[in-house]
Amino acid sequence: MKRLLALHIVLLIGLSHALAQKTDTVTLYNGDRITCEVISLAKGKLNVKTSDMSRLSIKWAKISSIETLHRFEIILNDHSVYYGKFKKGLPGSAMVSFGVFQELISLHEITSLNQINSSFLKQLNGSLDAGFSYTRGNENLQFNSSGEITHRTKRFLNMLSFNSVVTENSQRLSKKQDGGYTLKVFHKKSFFTSYNLSWEQNTELGVENRA
Repeated sequence: MKRLLALHIVLLIGLSHALAQKTDTVTLYNGDRITCEVISLAKGKLNVKTSDMSRLSIKWAKISSIETLHRFEIILNDHSVYYGKFKKGLPGSAMVSFGVFQELISLHEITSLNQINSSFLKQLNGSLDAGFSYTRGNENLQFNSSGEITHRTKRFLNMLSFNSVVTENSQRLSKKQDGGYTLKVFHKKSFFTSYNLSWEQNTELGVENRA
C-alpha cells in the first residue's frame, strides 16, 4: 500500500510539472491579457488552463485576439477545416499560420478548436488527482485517485481514464476501481465515430474484473 501511495505521488508531481508551462495569450476586448494554455473551443466558450492549474471558460465573443504556441484543428461555421497556429491579428481576427502560409480569419467564423501537436509527447494532455486519509482508531487507510490522459492527432483522439478507491485496515482490503478507453475517428464536415472499452473492479460486491 505504501508503494502504491508513493507511486501515485510521484506521478502527480511529474504530471503537474509537465502541465505547468503556459505559453498562449488571450486578449479580451476590455484590454485584459490572459497567459494560459488554450485547450479547446466548444459551444461558444474557450477552455484554457492557467499557471496555477485551474481551468477557465471564456466567452468566445469577448475575445479580441489569440496567440498560441501549439497547432490546432480549426473548424469554421461553413465546416471548412484548417490546421495551424494562431498569431495576433487585428481586433476580432486571428492570423492562422500553417507552414509557410498564413491566412487572416475572423474570430466569429470559428466554431471549434482542438489542440494538436506534432510530437507525441506534446500531443498528450491530462490530469491526475490523488488524496488519502488515515483513521488511527481502527487503523483505516483510504487512498483515492483519478486521472485522464488524451492523445490527439488530426484524425484520431485516444483517451484513457481511471478512478480508484483503495481501503485497507486490520480486517480487510477493499478496492473499487474503474477505467476506460475511448477512440474517436474524425471524418469530414465535423463527423466522427466513437469506440469505447471499460473495466470495473469492486471487491465489496465480489466483482474482481469486469469488462
